[in-house]
Order: sequence, then C-alpha cells, then structure tokens
Amino acid sequence: MAEPSRIRIDGHEVWVGPHAASRYRDRVCPWLTYAEAHAQLATQLRAVGTWQGERPTFLRDRPDGTVPERTTGFVMLGPGIVFPVIRQTLTTCLTQGGLSEAARDRRKAKRLRKQRLRAIGQRGTMGQARHDFGGEAA
Repeated sequence: MAEPSRIRIDGHEVWVGPHAASRYRDRVCPWLTYAEAHAQLATQLRAVGTWQGERPTFLRDRPDGTVPERTTGFVMLGPGIVFPVIRQTLTTCLTQGGLSEAARDRRKAKRLRKQRLRAIGQRGTMGQARHDFGGEAA
C-alpha cells in the first residue's frame, strides 16, 4: 500500500488517507492499481485541487450520514469529485451521480433479505416454498 501523501491546497495542508485513495480508485479509475491511483490522485490534487469550506451543492441533497458532521472542509477535484476533510485528512471520495437513494434502498433491502435467508438456513429461491412431508420417496 502506498504511503500517505501530504499535500498543500489553497493554504491548507492535508493528508490523502488510504480510504480516500481506495475510493478514488473504485469510483474514478478502477483500471489502475491502488498504488497507481494513489499517485495519480496526489498529482491531480496538487495540480487542480481546491479547498471549499462549505458542503458542495451536489452533496446537499444526500442523507446526513453521507458526510460526517465533524467535516472541517472539502477538497474538490473538478466539479463532481469531492473529498471530505476531517482532522487534516481526506477521508473518502464522493462523486456526483451514482445510485439514486431509491436504488440504493432497493439494493440494501435485497442484501438484507439474502442475509436473513442464509441466517435461517434456507437455500431455495425466494418465493418458493420448501416442503418436507416426512414421507418416503416414491
């Protein structure tokens, strides 16, 4: 794993946290290795990163849990990629677009249903009843 990078953006010194670099890779450049994505992120932030004290417009409609309350600022990498800053560390990478809240809720509900079925030992397809009549096979 790459070493954390210290970067100065608009007079603010910040560290690129490992989770932020990992999420940047996942959401922006999944074809790169983690080390390549971390290096690219540090280079891009030094070149065009900007500091913003207020929550970016596209994050204002997201649920409160998306951006922690203790966030002290945001580092922007263009109009649609933002990194919340907590204690001088870029904590994650959030991008504009992606799943709607309704789609995210549907995925979560489906995942929870599957987990519950596994927990009670049902392996059948959802909606199919499993019967054991206790009789011998014919």
